[in-house]
Amino acid sequence: MGPSRRGLLKTSAAAGVIAATGLPAKAAAKRGGTLRMGLNGANISDSWDGRTHSDQFMVNMGHGTVFDCLTEVTAAGELVGELAESWEASSDAKTWIFNLRKGVTFHNGKPFGADDVIESLGMHAEEGAKSAAKPIVAAISDMKKMGAHQVQFTLRAGNADFPFLLSDYHILMYPAGMIDEAIAKGIGTGLYKVVSFDPGLRCVLVRVDSHYKDGRAGWFDGIECIAINDSFVRMNALMTGQVDAVNRVDLKD
Repeated sequence: MGPSRRGLLKTSAAAGVIAATGLPAKAAAKRGGTLRMGLNGANISDSWDGRTHSDQFMVNMGHGTVFDCLTEVTAAGELVGELAESWEASSDAKTWIFNLRKGVTFHNGKPFGADDVIESLGMHAEEGAKSAAKPIVAAISDMKKMGAHQVQFTLRAGNADFPFLLSDYHILMYPAGMIDEAIAKGIGTGLYKVVSFDPGLRCVLVRVDSHYKDGRAGWFDGIECIAINDSFVRMNALMTGQVDAVNRVDLKD
């Protein structure tokens, strides 16, 4: 059984809020500063391979921060396009055409397009791939490039929730032909690019200039995320001003 829509909404919304890349845009909003976060859920085995992301540290560093998905569930629970600008389905919800956002580039300068989508989804269905999103991709019987910025998906059975499923935090978009390098270095299309990454310890990111989300997200110039798995130490770091935000606050605190 694949992921539920309700579960997907919860995880996507939580990731979007804590990553601080989708804060509500207000008239007085100004860009600047560095957000320092203390998060638990980090492991020394962490990597930029979205197939393996299972806890809060990498979910928040990967999904919507360094990388993007095709669709996005906002903090309000609304489905919007991320790297996909729009989509349409056949009457039986079995065939879907996704129109991709133009003018988007990966952090290494490679333009984003249909080939990246097909290869990024295909990696979840590879033989031996250990991906939590494998049931989502396995439901796709065919992926066809219709143009440089258009992809057609044919599902094994109709599914009106297919666009929601593509916002799953495991299904990150990588540059075609260089996925191994992108996983090793953290090369995505997200609002923030990697400055340094010490698995299980710390991640430092810097804001990308001229991003397609300018004006509505990514208000910090940088993000520093420190792995603090111990609840007491995490709260102490917050109360002493070592970090600006933490996750999984114990109710008694």
